[in-house]
Amino acid sequence: MFDLVAIGEVLIDFHMQKDDMSPLWVGNAGGAPANVLAAASKLGVSTALIGAVGDDPFGHSLLRLINKLSIDTRAMSILPQVWTTLAFVSLDSQGERSFSFLRNPGSDTAWHTTHIMKQYASSCRVLHYGSLTLCASPAREALLELLSLAKNQGAVLSYDPNWRPALWKDKKMGIEAMRLGLQWADVVKVAEEEACLLTGKSQIDEAMEELAHCGPTWLLITGGSKGAWIVHRDGWRRHVPTIPVRVEDSTGAGDTFLGAFWAELLTVIDAKVSLLTAHHEQLENAVRFANRAGAYIAARSGSLSIMPTREQIEELG
Repeated sequence: MFDLVAIGEVLIDFHMQKDDMSPLWVGNAGGAPANVLAAASKLGVSTALIGAVGDDPFGHSLLRLINKLSIDTRAMSILPQVWTTLAFVSLDSQGERSFSFLRNPGSDTAWHTTHIMKQYASSCRVLHYGSLTLCASPAREALLELLSLAKNQGAVLSYDPNWRPALWKDKKMGIEAMRLGLQWADVVKVAEEEACLLTGKSQIDEAMEELAHCGPTWLLITGGSKGAWIVHRDGWRRHVPTIPVRVEDSTGAGDTFLGAFWAELLTVIDAKVSLLTAHHEQLENAVRFANRAGAYIAARSGSLSIMPTREQIEELG
């Protein structure tokens, strides 16, 4: 049994290093679900990725890399008819990102379920997924099938409704799909601005309250330099501050946060005990640890291949 299995995209994030008459783009391995696993794996958690890459140089290099990171790839399909999905990341002066994609279709939405995917989804402690797999068929239907299997086998379902407007035909369709993912989740990690987007609320307190009533037992809301909030559906909530860092590139910081959160919680809670019954103190400690992990990545460029060790996280204070 794996501790943490994720469903979804692994891709190449291209970052512009030089913006002039001869622009230079540098590629880094990425993809939110893969980033979550990379962070957790670096912290000693057994992990596996479900999804697909294209039968191309990008896809094969990604598989080699994530194998080196001790992420099991046996449930990954290699698709001969589509290219590995590519993302192009632009940063503003504060290190905040905007994305464009080479994906029509891309490998992350062109896969079907296989027997081994079903095995992995139904035999893990936590199954994590994101919203980008809901963008298109057949991956959308494959994801929903695997979520049902995992739920029936007692896995905790973890969800991150990433908002990438370039991937949706219109805003309404994207929000509806992202809300569909909420229906399955036991734990939701969402950025502050995405929480407001999903609920149509302008204030984070109002957004928290509405999302907490959408089904998840626990809600984790990340606010960058503001830290993070933990919200239980019974109304209990806590704000956990983070540490200040000079942001170099926020790409992957939220994913690192979530991978570190699960690594910490999976370590302190026995496999025979439900993760959803974690004490408030255990959750606060896990979020405090996760905040530091996210800050570590935000202060650097790149994510999947530079995840911090426990010692590097704890050195941040």
